[in-house]
Amino acid sequence: MKQQQLTDQAERGFRSLRFEPELEGLFRRRRIDAMRERAYPVAVSALALFFFYAFLDYATFPARLSEWTIPVRLLVTCPVFAAVLVIRRWRPAYFPPFYAFSYLWGGLSLVLLIGIARDLAVPMPYDGILLCLMFGYFLMGLSCRTATFISSAIVVSYVAMEWRMGTPSEKILYNSFFVVTAHIIGIVGAWLQEYSQRAHFLDSLQLELAREQAEAESRRKTRFVAVASHDLRQPLHVINLLLANLNGPLGQQEQRRIFDQLGSSVDHLNHLLESLLDLSRLDEGMVKPVLESVNAVELMRRVAGELQEAAEASGVTLEVSDADALYVKADSVLLRRILHNLVQNALQHAQCRRVKLSCHARGNRVILDVRDDGIGISREDQRRLFEPFVQGGTTPLAERGLGLGLAIVQQLTLLMGGHCQLHSAAARGACFSVILLGARAPGAMAVDVVRVSPVAAEDIRVWVIEDHVESRRWVARLLEQWGYCPSCFSSAEEALAAEGSGSPDLAIVDIHLGAGLDGRACLERLRQRIGTLPAILVTADTACRQGFAPDSQTWLLHKPLSAPRLRAAISRLMAKEDVPVAP
Repeated sequence: MKQQQLTDQAERGFRSLRFEPELEGLFRRRRIDAMRERAYPVAVSALALFFFYAFLDYATFPARLSEWTIPVRLLVTCPVFAAVLVIRRWRPAYFPPFYAFSYLWGGLSLVLLIGIARDLAVPMPYDGILLCLMFGYFLMGLSCRTATFISSAIVVSYVAMEWRMGTPSEKILYNSFFVVTAHIIGIVGAWLQEYSQRAHFLDSLQLELAREQAEAESRRKTRFVAVASHDLRQPLHVINLLLANLNGPLGQQEQRRIFDQLGSSVDHLNHLLESLLDLSRLDEGMVKPVLESVNAVELMRRVAGELQEAAEASGVTLEVSDADALYVKADSVLLRRILHNLVQNALQHAQCRRVKLSCHARGNRVILDVRDDGIGISREDQRRLFEPFVQGGTTPLAERGLGLGLAIVQQLTLLMGGHCQLHSAAARGACFSVILLGARAPGAMAVDVVRVSPVAAEDIRVWVIEDHVESRRWVARLLEQWGYCPSCFSSAEEALAAEGSGSPDLAIVDIHLGAGLDGRACLERLRQRIGTLPAILVTADTACRQGFAPDSQTWLLHKPLSAPRLRAAISRLMAKEDVPVAP
């Protein structure tokens, strides 16, 4: 049972006292269990009443009437009530219909007793009928429909019996008025009772589902702690060992090898942390897709270009099929992450020689395929492949991730209204497909061309506004290595007060600067003072959308910063060619 089913049912309501088939079957099974529980006190009380009335018949009725009513009560009606107690325990499958039959049998036996009294011209009230109706509507726990149908049959039988015995019309109308009135009140009461039972049933299911989800989440977090603590410690362990080796006497070649390995371990650690942050944001509902018309072919070429170097290092040929432009309704940032994860997954785990990206239209959908010619995936592994923390068993331990890549792919695809498919077999490669709604090509946009004059790196003044001492120092050191001229400031106020430092050509600003102005406000003040200022905003808050805003010439990058990404952002902002900028 899913939460959405329960929510939809609650929104639709159930005034007709019917759920959707799956819920209705479950509710009936629980109602039958409840009827079996209450059948014992109901049957025992009914037996006690009939024995008591048999004694009253003996004590108050003439002998010619009691010699009929007592056998009917004790030999005709009471055995059926006693049978309820037996069938309730020993024949559960026959219990529901027999339980309803016992109610009808008891009502008709009362009609028979009143009929006998009328035939013998002995006054007998119809109060027993009212008591029987109360049992059916409120005490026995029958469904409203069943109780209404059987009670109607009892009332009709009573009225027909009075008419058949020649009871005066006025008396029939008088008695029928009270019996039918009680019948109507019983119907309303039974409807209200069942409605409240159904509402309580939905609430209890939602509570059960919430409890199960909480327990599953607890188990998932326990597993997360176990997996993450192990896999995050592995690159940290390697980093510690490499740093320890740097203290010894090493040649230049050995130092270079250790530095390369340090960089690889740090990149691996960054990748693990990014995956954890992505999964956390998805679980908390913090990712909100901005759907637009995206050229899927062009995006595939961009992703292939970004991963071309990694593919060549792994000895894999990375291809993008030549195809006409196909547009999908998607968030370009999220779709890029999906394709990036799928290609990276193939490079790391498929043991393949070739990875091909392609897309084609099918009806109103566009299918984006990432296909490899690797070892394939067995049917057993395919069932769990999109679950979090499922890792590739053939991947070397030092290169494994947390097993979150495909889980993130699936959740991001669902956010954009699509779904994922996998076609694979052992030793026959794998094809991951992302299926999204097609879109029309966007209208041509007018663009302005901003001409940027060539500027030497040493002539570019870069302001680094960062409140963390070490971050500020090492960003400045990188900028110096790349040939730029950095100036460092520890707060927005210090940067705004720097009259003698000249105007910057580029600003690298941490959004969260502690006390005082934040990075955005600082950048706005600088732009008010000096005009156009390209900038890179840096933040550890992954809720902020990472990317480039061409209208303001601003990059937003997440911490931890990677040197290649920072340098690429600076190169684009300080472009030495004509840059088209969307208005």
